[in-house]
Amino acid sequence: MRYPKWVTAQDLDRWAATLQAKGTLPELVRRLVWATVPQEHLLKVDFPSEAEIHRPGYDGTTVTRKGTIFVPEGVGFWELGCDVNDPKGKAQRDYDTRVSEHNQRIEDGEHEDLSQATFVAVTARRLPASRELG
Repeated sequence: MRYPKWVTAQDLDRWAATLQAKGTLPELVRRLVWATVPQEHLLKVDFPSEAEIHRPGYDGTTVTRKGTIFVPEGVGFWELGCDVNDPKGKAQRDYDTRVSEHNQRIEDGEHEDLSQATFVAVTARRLPASRELG
């Protein structure tokens, strides 16, 4: 029996530079969430793709009863990117933007508890040797 060739990091890196990647990455992540979290633990999986990627808000949201090594337990807010020049910088900017938006909602009198939420940044690009942001 012949097995298909696995996708390599180089394959993903080249794909991330294409126009198709930005609209398709959310679909890929959504499928990976469905494949790695047992259905009985999934309460919400929302990753708009293709033309829907331009809507405001997080690029994806998950809510799970039980997480996995790839998907956080509870509420997960996801930002996805295919930034060719600075994937680490994009992830940091996304995080900073979401924190700023949250602080503004608190100042406006909205009550929002994000202490149990997890922010997940995903890139299809190769990151520099350091995996830490900021």
